[in-house]
Amino acid sequence: MSSEDLPSAPNFYSPKTVFLTGGTGGLGGCLLHKLLHSLPTQKVYALVRESPATAISKWRRTMSPEITDRMLATDRLVLMVGDMTKPQFGIDDGTFAELVEKVQIVIHAAANISFKAPLQKVVADNCISSLELARLATSFKKLESYVQVSSAYANTFLPDGLVSEKIYELGDPEAELLEIQATGTTKYLKDFAWPYAYSKHLMERLLVKRYPELPLTIVRPTSIGPAIKEPFAFYGPEGSIPIDTVYSRMMWPVGGLDVYHAAQGSTSGSNILDEVPVDVVANLTLLHLMLGTRDVAQVGSLCYTPRAFDKVIADVRRSLPPSWLPKIPTAVFTTDRSKKQGQLAQFYRIATTDWTFDNGKSRALLGLEGVLSVKFEGHDVDDFTEKRIQRIFERTKPMMEAMEKKAGEKRVDRDVEGRVKAARARL
Repeated sequence: MSSEDLPSAPNFYSPKTVFLTGGTGGLGGCLLHKLLHSLPTQKVYALVRESPATAISKWRRTMSPEITDRMLATDRLVLMVGDMTKPQFGIDDGTFAELVEKVQIVIHAAANISFKAPLQKVVADNCISSLELARLATSFKKLESYVQVSSAYANTFLPDGLVSEKIYELGDPEAELLEIQATGTTKYLKDFAWPYAYSKHLMERLLVKRYPELPLTIVRPTSIGPAIKEPFAFYGPEGSIPIDTVYSRMMWPVGGLDVYHAAQGSTSGSNILDEVPVDVVANLTLLHLMLGTRDVAQVGSLCYTPRAFDKVIADVRRSLPPSWLPKIPTAVFTTDRSKKQGQLAQFYRIATTDWTFDNGKSRALLGLEGVLSVKFEGHDVDDFTEKRIQRIFERTKPMMEAMEKKAGEKRVDRDVEGRVKAARARL
């Protein structure tokens, strides 16, 4: 597809009024920046928790005071306090009536992305809230498009292989929701990497079942990484970049072996650990809106640079100070799935799975030019990755040095205790 096949992004977005959730998160913040800084949108209603002051304070920390002031300086941003756990998101009737009359585009980017959160919590945050917003959006008189951000890892119950841009059915989603609300769990949960993944899968199925007439686009990013360029290089609020946590854990000064189950058909980490920069996801999401893409569109490393898990491990070792390397665990792979894996492998279960995510709809947009282009000239992936890992190391070094000190104190305590016991035995 060529740029000539599309209207220009400024022309498309200039008359549009957008309702955005998740604007203080990683992807939501990047989308908000694009909608206000790169595109001449008519108005953006951004749902925020607690108060506008809380949201502004977070943007100042995560996006810098200068970028925040630039966003606030426009008269096109309306900060709307709400609570996604409440009916009508806690929005008063008068304000909601304004949304009903004006909003043309809804982008629901808010989510609870914790891998540790219990099932009932993530279902309430990621499923029930999405259904409530969809219900509200059906009353928007000018609604043209509804974007629901999901996750490619909503389908972690699938075996290794191709993950297509479609909804994968399980049982009756309504019955599953009732079961979870009554018992706190479901028989399907054990097949998913985390409750978070199942909550996204359940949400997708309920959304299309309850609201078949909604002009719906489900955007499924894989693991979202730091920005290449926008709002600035390495942008990504703390806690919003899962593979940063993987890199960090690989650096811990705990020594020993870190055991991983090799992906099916492999003896090492030859599988792709799929990640895509947040600004690539934001730009492609906004391009899909322009195109009127419907159903499911996945965005992953096939729209950037696929990287094998072996390469991820090697990147850590080449990017750290040589003096630190003897302290970190050595990754080893086994084809014997009865062997116990290390803690990182147990928690980040997708690290050694071998899915290929179909990015067909998004890859068709990679050649487009303009403010939403994903062609980042001069971007060197290896150099970017090395700098990223070094930034993570410097950020976590104080914590890791404290870990070393505590471990040393425990060794001394054990040594003293052993000497005391030996002395008593000689008496």
